[in-house]
Amino acid sequence: MRNGQRTDIGPINGFHLSLKDYVNLGQARDQLRLLGDLAAPVGEGADDRIALSAEALADCFVRLAEELEGVIDAATPVTA
Repeated sequence: MRNGQRTDIGPINGFHLSLKDYVNLGQARDQLRLLGDLAAPVGEGADDRIALSAEALADCFVRLAEELEGVIDAATPVTA
């Protein structure tokens, strides 16, 4: 991941995404919701353990980060 400063390109009014990147962004959102559901306790008295192994959970987060990085790189700022 990167945390560099953006180059000043003036006021940004929005971003353009290709359809592919828009779909990837929606899939990333859905995967985050799924991870939230899998991490939630089920029923009363449920223990705090989740249904995923630590390795599988880490893999999910890495894949999400890579997908979001691709969307960020593909987003084209729309300036005034």
